[in-house]
Amino acid sequence: MWVNADHIVSIQQLEQTDGHRRTLIAEIKLLGLPLERIPLGEFTEQVQIDERWSAFIDAGHVPRSVV
Repeated sequence: MWVNADHIVSIQQLEQTDGHRRTLIAEIKLLGLPLERIPLGEFTEQVQIDERWSAFIDAGHVPRSVV
C-alpha cells in the first residue's frame, strides 16, 4: 500500500511476547482512518527486531521525523 507521508499521523513500534518469542507490530495512524496494527514477524533477538523495523521504515520511505 502506498501512503502519502503527509497523511501519517503516527507510526509506533510495539512488541508482544509469549516469554520466548517477540512479535513486532507496526501501529499506524493515518489522517482520516482508524488506527491499524500490522504484525511484522516473530523474533527471538532484539537485533532482529531492530533490523526488521528499520527495513520496514526504510522500505516505505517514512521520514524519520514521523517515527
